[in-house]
Amino acid sequence: MAFLAIAGVALSGTAVAQEDAYHGDTEGVELLVEEDTDDEFACVYAKYNNRTSLTGGASVEDAPTVSDTHVVWNVTYSGDEGYVNFDAGSHTADAPYVFYAANGSVDAVDANGSVDAVDANGSVDAVDAEVLERGGVPGCDALDEYVKIEAPEDGVNSLVLTDVGYKFDILNRSTGGVVAEAHGERWYGNISEIVQGEHVSLGANVEDRGGNEIEPDGGNHSLGVEPAGGADENVVSLEEHGDYVRITGEEEGTAEVLFQLLHNDSIEYETPPMEVSVVQETDEVREEPNEGETPETVELIAEKEVDNEHACLHGDHDDRVPLTGGDSAGGAPTVEEDHVIWNVTHSDGGYVNFDAGGYNNDGQFVFYVAGGSANPTESRVIGKGDVGECDSLDGYIEVEVPSDEVVTLELTEGDISSVPVDEPAPVEENETEEEKSETVELLAEKEVDNEHACLHGDHDGRTPLAGGDSADSAPTVEEDHVIWNVTHGDGGYVNFDAGGYNDDGQFVFYVAGGSANPTSSRVIGKGDVGECDSLDGYIEVETPSDEVITLELTEGDISSVPVDEPAPVEENETEEEKENQTEEKQEPEVETEETGERKAIELLAEKEVNHEHACLHGGYDDRVPLTGGDSAEDAPVINETHVTWNVTHHGEEGYVSFDTEPYDHNGSFVFYTADGSAEPVGSDIAGNGNVGECESLEEYIKVEKPSDGVISLQLVGESLNAPGEESEETEGEGGTQKESVGESREEHSENEEVDEANEEDENENAESGTGNGEDGVMSENSSAGTSDPEDGDGDSGEGLPGFTGLAALVALSVGVALRRR
Repeated sequence: MAFLAIAGVALSGTAVAQEDAYHGDTEGVELLVEEDTDDEFACVYAKYNNRTSLTGGASVEDAPTVSDTHVVWNVTYSGDEGYVNFDAGSHTADAPYVFYAANGSVDAVDANGSVDAVDANGSVDAVDAEVLERGGVPGCDALDEYVKIEAPEDGVNSLVLTDVGYKFDILNRSTGGVVAEAHGERWYGNISEIVQGEHVSLGANVEDRGGNEIEPDGGNHSLGVEPAGGADENVVSLEEHGDYVRITGEEEGTAEVLFQLLHNDSIEYETPPMEVSVVQETDEVREEPNEGETPETVELIAEKEVDNEHACLHGDHDDRVPLTGGDSAGGAPTVEEDHVIWNVTHSDGGYVNFDAGGYNNDGQFVFYVAGGSANPTESRVIGKGDVGECDSLDGYIEVEVPSDEVVTLELTEGDISSVPVDEPAPVEENETEEEKSETVELLAEKEVDNEHACLHGDHDGRTPLAGGDSADSAPTVEEDHVIWNVTHGDGGYVNFDAGGYNDDGQFVFYVAGGSANPTSSRVIGKGDVGECDSLDGYIEVETPSDEVITLELTEGDISSVPVDEPAPVEENETEEEKENQTEEKQEPEVETEETGERKAIELLAEKEVNHEHACLHGGYDDRVPLTGGDSAEDAPVINETHVTWNVTHHGEEGYVSFDTEPYDHNGSFVFYTADGSAEPVGSDIAGNGNVGECESLEEYIKVEKPSDGVISLQLVGESLNAPGEESEETEGEGGTQKESVGESREEHSENEEVDEANEEDENENAESGTGNGEDGVMSENSSAGTSDPEDGDGDSGEGLPGFTGLAALVALSVGVALRRR
């Protein structure tokens, strides 16, 4: 049995614990489907999310069809390869789609069901699905490669996935960096050209099929190299030294070589062929031109924040984009892309303009440099630093973005570390130091979730917002999950409108760089954010009756904000009376005989199947009360995902409608339930099942979105009638009768004790060979539906050998009760 995995994530809502999400030891191939090539984004999804099981087909015809992006599939399949179809019909994005893979390889399948052969340029001669682009994912432990595949006319990509076996990285021993990676039958990267008469020394990092590292140290394992079949052996000479190999350029030309992992001089693994080029360095190249005639070059990369590891990945692996610097700021070229390494040519000095207008950044940009220096002409340098152990970059400067949002840099020879950091901007004559604007970062959330908030703090851009001088002039915002960078003087005011949320009467505000204090709402809790560098702490604020929370933002520490005392008890009522009134208010309404039995079911809507995410909501969210309708026509309409509703209804079933209109999502929706079940009315079921190891939710159903966008659900919940209440009339042996729920529960408890005693007797009898009768004769106390254990007939005891009908019924009842707990 080979194993295959398709990888992804749903980061919306509650974040997955980073230390638990990705285990890195799955066997087979992992694949992540995305709408565009974004290695950094894909790596985060693959690194921090669990894998979802899927069985691959033996051919295109019997392959499962998936339509979800951001989902980590763990696909098992038999044989050497497995097939999966991806249907893009439910997505609004235009083709092509990008398929990221790990621990294996993914290819397109043509119209005849055969695997396309990929040539050296990464293209295929496909009939209806062309591979447009293929590449590695450098610096990402969770993904190995990606392939961009054109969608065929029917919108369904048929994919074949295979296990690639060993991982084999070639190292340049002079720099210690990885220059090429073998992945299946392909190489990503290559050895740079070798000058005739010179050599290159290469080592290797190797992992076997199980992910175990193998070090070719010249002992049991060593590194080998030999010419590929049919290669010109006069172009290079090859030497093996145990832990490394040496390739020397003998004559101009190209040759192919094979690298080998040798185990006690036997070949354990052999790479696909790699092309090596030998060039002849001419006198013209060696000749030093006259001073002032040769342009110099500086490598430049713009980033929104200081992240040396991320920048170094670009520096180590990205191609350089040529750019000619201008002779002055006015004649300089203007670029606006971050994550791109520009190779800027200049003479004595060259100029480049960087347009930061398209970014929601916090008023600054970082410029990494190699091979020279960069100095802004009009903007302030507010920080600088080195890049640590990174051979491809020298250092960086942090530059304040000016009001016109264009940073002009002069590139010269020299060292980036010599660029001076500017003093803080001078205070205007008409403002004191205290009056200068300060900033506080503010993030609103519906509940305390430090890990989720810290993900926003670490990765989200900041949205600028000017605080008001008073509550009346304060700006009003209503978005959660957004980090506002609020500027203010001595104190700034912001209004948060909570009216659009079905919340439990409170909101949480995370803060960095200052403090926040509500002006007229009670602070009911506070805390720190643990090991999170981007946020300082939070306060929990009670939502007032008008649902607008006004916050005053100041300098200081959020932890110093006092928590208010509980609301005072009114003079004309005691604390005990207040508690009694609260209990009476929360006590479920006792139903009369005419209205029937009252039942309840918990319901959670999501856009995709993600049990771990849903279980977090089910385990930690407060329930929002909702009364179900008696029919689909009078059902209440909801449209919120990530909200756990406690739906009460009368009679056997209740109805709720879910409006999908607010969501840019054309596929199916998922409804999780507890204490009952849900069925769609007039919509197709796309899948269903149990939630697994989740105490707060029991099952889910996946429903196709109907043409009118409104999904109607029929709910069947569990009884809410309290002890002593009368239930519906039931049919008994003596005709119509009424049964007290309270009495029936007591009787049920007593019956359980009797049943348990009977079960023990039955087990003892089973051990002693009695109970069901000896020699195949049925006991007198056996249920009429229980057959002789050797008979094979009858169906009451089917699947419960050794039990009488009563004992089997008890066992089933206990099992159901435990499941519902």
